[in-house]
Amino acid sequence: KFLSKEMIVEIGERLDKKENVIILQNRRGYHAYLECVKCGSVEKCPKCSIPFTYYASINLLRCNFCRETKSVITKCSECGCGTIIPKGTGTERVEEKLKDIFPKAKIQRVDTDSVTNKKYQQVLKDFYDGKIDILVGTQMISKGLDFPNVTLVGVINADIGLLNPDFRATEKTFQILTQVAGRSGRSDIKGEVLIQTSHSEFFVFEDVRNQNYKDFYEKELRTRKDLSYPPFSRIAIIETKSTNRKLSESKIKEIYNLLVKIDNKKLLNLYPPAPPLFSKLKNFYRYHLLIKSPKSKDQSGNYLIKVLNAVEEYSSKFLSSKIRITIDVDAINLL
Repeated sequence: KFLSKEMIVEIGERLDKKENVIILQNRRGYHAYLECVKCGSVEKCPKCSIPFTYYASINLLRCNFCRETKSVITKCSECGCGTIIPKGTGTERVEEKLKDIFPKAKIQRVDTDSVTNKKYQQVLKDFYDGKIDILVGTQMISKGLDFPNVTLVGVINADIGLLNPDFRATEKTFQILTQVAGRSGRSDIKGEVLIQTSHSEFFVFEDVRNQNYKDFYEKELRTRKDLSYPPFSRIAIIETKSTNRKLSESKIKEIYNLLVKIDNKKLLNLYPPAPPLFSKLKNFYRYHLLIKSPKSKDQSGNYLIKVLNAVEEYSSKFLSSKIRITIDVDAINLL
């Protein structure tokens, strides 16, 4: 189901012509997660607030952040229901399906689970030399590669990442799609790109299809301006993390109250603290406090830095060994 009929036909035609194919699926493993039919709970890593990914190659559940593993469950950990449904598709499953459909084709999977740096270079050489017909992988294969015989690039589930609570999610999607699309048709042979999405009406896919960088830039810039995101503001993230959830939460609230007092002229946009998308990583409970400093009010950024310096000074005086506080100015990771 995750491979459309059109994608299968196009791959087959390229193989018949002895041309090469790149398939991008920016998700590792076999299934993205396991979900209980009865209560809807998803099996998560006990150390991280991240669903376990199922890996068929090792027949285990594994956390893609801390690498914790667990045997495949037969009953829901929450309600005990015995009906567990696997959801989502990763590179392992794509590779397996392609091998079933095209048994004579030489197919190689490329992701951080399947290749080391040394093997990666060898795989690229073999692909260039025609020893591999289809390259299946994550964003590792999306840029910086020049293969004259690649005439088809297929993207499976191009929506991955679009719904992340990150103001750059659309930009990242546009970037990776345009990068991987550029791998096709790099010689005299015409190339094609097939992108599978459940949201074809979304403007980013139209701009990718038309290679319309200017339109995308202008739309994205308007959205950023309306929401006061960079480049129309500077943002900073203050993070607390501790193995004690209540301690992490209380400290970030304490810092928030301090900021409200310091910024008595309300020159900053302060957002109440909250847990990020990945609220627990490697047994540490995390809370974020987002600050936006509108450039119209502080062109130099000096005011924001002064405020953050005051927070740092305050934290160093009252810092407990049981909690860590980090301040990220011009943050690039909001997750």
